[in-house]
Amino acid sequence: MTKSEFLIILEKELKSLTVEERNKTITYYSELISDMIESGLTQEEAVEKLGKAEDIAKEIVDAARENKRERRKILLIR
Repeated sequence: MTKSEFLIILEKELKSLTVEERNKTITYYSELISDMIESGLTQEEAVEKLGKAEDIAKEIVDAARENKRERRKILLIR
């Protein structure tokens, strides 16, 4: 899988996040893959090293949901 294909899938899977959160995540992973390529890996090797875009997105979305829950709890306690 190429870098572009990976980022397209990642963005699609992150649709429940805000545009800002999604853009930050896409930028981060784009730069990470570019750095890996600069270190000598091919696009395909770099993407494979990261793992499945769907799995990464699930972890990010789950963490974002948990953070929102925690913020709500704090607001309710105040």
